[in-house]
Amino acid sequence: MTQPNTTAINTTVAMTQVVKSMRATFIGGPDSGKTRQECWHATSIDGLWSYERVEDEGTTWYVTHNPSGYTGDQPYGTLTSARRATHSGAALVQMIQECTEIADNEQWPAHVRKDAERSLARLG
Repeated sequence: MTQPNTTAINTTVAMTQVVKSMRATFIGGPDSGKTRQECWHATSIDGLWSYERVEDEGTTWYVTHNPSGYTGDQPYGTLTSARRATHSGAALVQMIQECTEIADNEQWPAHVRKDAERSLARLG
């Protein structure tokens, strides 16, 4: 008689823990129509990361590195995927690449390149 395979598979993926989360719903609009918009926000326990989503942008979440103030261009489909990216370091690597590309590209205005250089100094 063969034994069944009893190897457990751990599907838990580490992610940044959040301590604060907030959701706000706005109803109304400039013409008093039935416009509804939800805004979501969460902050990591260590205060390094903020996660934000505004419903009118779809279901994407954006990540901000709080010490530098830089918000990455990489959208995340869920808060869970954004938290996994910050925990693994992938979000930080992406932000550094974005800032490097901007700082090294002469087509960007000087003030934008300078902001990217400042963010790079704080990200690294």
